[in-house]
Amino acid sequence: MGTLIMIGQIFLALGILITIHELGHFLAARLFKIRVDKFYLFFDFLFPMPNVLNFAIFKKKIGATEYGLGWFPMGGYVQIAGMVDETTDKDDLGKDPEPDEYRAKPAWQRLIVLMGGIIFNIILGIIIFTGIKAYWGDSYLPASAVNAKHGIYASQEMEELGFKTGDKIVALNGQEMKRYEELFKTDFLLADTKEITALRDGKQVKFDPGAEYGNTLAGNKNKPMLLVIDHALVDSLLPGGPAYSSSLKKGDRLLQVNGEDAFTGRLFSYQIKKNKNSEVTIAVLRNKDTIRSTMKVSEEGTIGISMKPFTFDENDIIRETYSFGQSIGKGVTASFNALAGSVKGFGAIFSGKLDATKSLSGPVGIARMFGDQWNWQRFWNLTGLLSMALAFFNVLPIPGLDGGHATFVLYEMATGRMPNEKFQYAMQAIGMVIILTLMVLIFGLDIYNAIVGN
Repeated sequence: MGTLIMIGQIFLALGILITIHELGHFLAARLFKIRVDKFYLFFDFLFPMPNVLNFAIFKKKIGATEYGLGWFPMGGYVQIAGMVDETTDKDDLGKDPEPDEYRAKPAWQRLIVLMGGIIFNIILGIIIFTGIKAYWGDSYLPASAVNAKHGIYASQEMEELGFKTGDKIVALNGQEMKRYEELFKTDFLLADTKEITALRDGKQVKFDPGAEYGNTLAGNKNKPMLLVIDHALVDSLLPGGPAYSSSLKKGDRLLQVNGEDAFTGRLFSYQIKKNKNSEVTIAVLRNKDTIRSTMKVSEEGTIGISMKPFTFDENDIIRETYSFGQSIGKGVTASFNALAGSVKGFGAIFSGKLDATKSLSGPVGIARMFGDQWNWQRFWNLTGLLSMALAFFNVLPIPGLDGGHATFVLYEMATGRMPNEKFQYAMQAIGMVIILTLMVLIFGLDIYNAIVGN
């Protein structure tokens, strides 16, 4: 069931993102009376080969446009008459353009058509983040509350970079840390110097986790690396589950799984899922006694218990609500922060600060980010982030992407000469090879990370 929920979330997110992106191109084309032959969610061919496995799950022609749902869920497209793209028939090159074709329109109109998808993705991101701020507002656990209790948990990988379980982080690069999530912000991750000030065993220490900090976090996306220590209790036992007939009881305080730390809900879930279809020994604290119980984890990675954190309560959490007007401002800021994060992340990968093999995620990795439980706030937040990332990716001047097409138009506007269509077609083919190669590499990394469990 958890896998189906992940798949459902990523398909819904991709459906929204692709439809809105292609709608931007479609509406811009129709604004300038350019004929659109097809509008497809997902490809009705084996991308990027337009003449291989051509069939649609659904299609219907309305006016001059065929609307359809393709079978290959790696994107979508609008087939704009007279535009050189992956769907262009080579035999059409060199023919005089019809009045309702893309080629017949002024350069400035063609540029708007090309940028329509990017603009719509940015608008979608702003709408999503505005909605999140208006409906949920902001809530966070301040660093002061964390430091007043037990501090943070650090995995072995993080301890090798200088952290230690129990650290109470007070400052980052000399600035007071107000929120725990500041440890994971792009500005700090990519900073040349990352000085962390922490209280450790009653003394102040300073350390720099180094350049590998970001790579280590990125390479272990699904493993608890740095957590707020929020001790958890057994809240209930599911009838029929492995834990139901064990010695565990409601109110037991979680400690370990097979001798590994598991005292927070996320740590416990991680350790249980890591031992799918295997026997585990769970240690809990009951009154002052440590109780151990052995059971077999299900194939889904569960033992049939629900947990309840108890270190922090509602009084520790800061909640901020916004009026609709305030939400718009907050939404715009959040969306452009997400866009800036994509730009900085790409720059860090390109410059070598971040390892691309650890930092890039494909459909499998993204689906795992959505999680195996449906959480609407997380769903919309990730969809908003992906919308801004898609806008940035498409503006890159790579042949085959919107940015690549726009580069040809900008060249025409600067020189007064349209690039030769056969040259554009050749560059389109090269771009498709680049994109396909990237897709294969990212899919390969996805599969590898899924197998090794990172």
